[in-house]
Parts: sequence; structure tokens; C-alpha cells
Amino acid sequence: YPLWIFPEKKLSLKEVMGLVRDHYEGTELDMTTGIEAGPFGSPQRWRPLSWEEEGKSYAWERPISTYNTCFSFIAQARAPLPNDLGGVCWFGFDDTYFTVYLPLYMGINETPESYRKGDIRQYDPSAMWWAMNFVSNYAHLKYSYMIKDIQEIQNRLEDQMIAEQDSIGMWYSNKMLEDKNAILQNYVNTRAELILKEWNQLGYQLIAKYNDGYIKPDSGGVLTPGYPEEWKNEMIRQQPEKHLIPDWNKEGRQEVNPF
Repeated sequence: YPLWIFPEKKLSLKEVMGLVRDHYEGTELDMTTGIEAGPFGSPQRWRPLSWEEEGKSYAWERPISTYNTCFSFIAQARAPLPNDLGGVCWFGFDDTYFTVYLPLYMGINETPESYRKGDIRQYDPSAMWWAMNFVSNYAHLKYSYMIKDIQEIQNRLEDQMIAEQDSIGMWYSNKMLEDKNAILQNYVNTRAELILKEWNQLGYQLIAKYNDGYIKPDSGGVLTPGYPEEWKNEMIRQQPEKHLIPDWNKEGRQEVNPF
């Protein structure tokens, strides 16, 4: 592959976020399709990524967006602005497809507390990494359904922070303000608290909404969607007799009405 690919137009921050959130959707390597993705289209392929069978070697595709991601960031450099304001590191923990990118300005003195704590061997909902990691792991139980709930909140939070950048710039440029960097620090801390709160709530909501194979829509009621037709047909193709209910009449047996 070429080292560089030049885009046909200037890319927006949102488009760059989309580039790092990719499982080859829409291509022949689309990891959300096929029997490998399971009944609910999960793009994850758990390790080991390669194996051997009967003298042949096999391997899963490795996506750009992988569950092994500890953290990722998108560096935004805006030359016309002061360094403390113009340099932004949009930072997110865990899998890029599930994270929410927080703008960390070069002018802040420290990262938010939830970004500075966490033990990989002990779940802690006050640590941002664990909040993100819980949602991304749980989502693969019913990925094709849960990802819609996740992206709704993900887009709302990121779109809000992107839209707020002009306002932050106006506040920072106000000559009457003495400690301009305190504005940046307060904004980053406030948004980090919001993300942590929303993501923990999202995890709890997913547990309740997708419990025991059921789906409880926000509108009320309980749904039993079962498995996708394509996946069931493939199961029947591989094992045509295993789940077949016998037709007793055709086998010459008397039908008994249990009721």
C-alpha cells in the first residue's frame, strides 16, 4: 500500500474520526458480515489472530478499529490561533469505534481525574477507561442492535464538543480575562465529567434493555427478535437435521393434540 493517500478535499475533524473507526464496512473484507461475525454482526475477532488446521495456516483480518486499543488520539493543529488554544489532542480510551473523543487543549495544566486512574485488573466505573471498556465489551453480545444506541450518544457528545469550539475560542480571546488557561481547564474537566456520567449510564441502560436475549424498547413492551434469517439459514445448511422438528403425520404416526 502507498505510505500516503491524498484526499480529494480537506477533511473535517468528524471525517478523520470516522477514518479510525473502520472495520472495512462496505468492502469485501467487511468484518460485520459473514458467519465469522456471528448472528449479530460483531466485527471483533478474538485472539489468537492466526491458527493452523490440517497443515494449512489461517488468520483473521485485523481492523483499523480494534478492541486491543488502549487509547487513541487525533491531533488538531490550528496555526492562526495561540498555541495553548490552537493545539488540541482529541483523546479517547479503548476501542475507537466506541469511544468519545475529548478535546485536550495544550493550555491545560492537567488531564481530568478520570483519565489519570484505573487498574486493568479491577473494574472501576470512576475510571474513564473502564467506563468505555465495559460498554464496548457488552455491546458484542448483540452488536447490530446495541451499536445504534451507542452511536446515538457518541455522536451527540462529540458533535456538541465540536460545535462548542468556536465559543471556547471567543472566551479565550477576551482580553478582560486574566487566567485564560483556567477557562480551558474548566471546560475540559466539565466535559470529561459529562462523558463519564453518560457512558456509565449507557452501560446500565444496555444491561436493562438487552437482558436475557429480549429487547425492551424505550416506547415500552418487550421484543423477542431471535436470530437473523440469514444466520439461521446458514445454521440449517451446515446441520440440516439437528434442529428439525419431525412431521409425525408423514412418518405414519398418529397426531395427538396435547390440549
